[in-house]
Amino acid sequence: MIAAVWTASLLLFIAGGLSVWKFDDIAMLDLPARISIAFTCGLTVIALLMYAESAIGIRWSALTLGIPFVAIVGVSVRRLSMGNRTGWPRGYAIAFAAVSLISIYAAAGEPIHL
Repeated sequence: MIAAVWTASLLLFIAGGLSVWKFDDIAMLDLPARISIAFTCGLTVIALLMYAESAIGIRWSALTLGIPFVAIVGVSVRRLSMGNRTGWPRGYAIAFAAVSLISIYAAAGEPIHL
């Protein structure tokens, strides 16, 4: 039973990153590449969610992580079903890179002084 739950959680990570399939660069790739990119994006989303919950003092649990992540999966699936392909937005890519770098810096244990 635990193996089935673990496998289902991996599939949920893939579903969490499905919204990136709308971008032209990713839509041109073959299916295994798109699945791996969606999986990586889903892992990034859950990592950022865990970081945000830690930053505001919420303890992790299945509910505190699960409910927002299922909502994000719903938004991703809805965006994918809209079907309009789009180019890669540079502003979002820069914002994603900035948030990722701040998260990596914070995970290193150094205090952030703004």
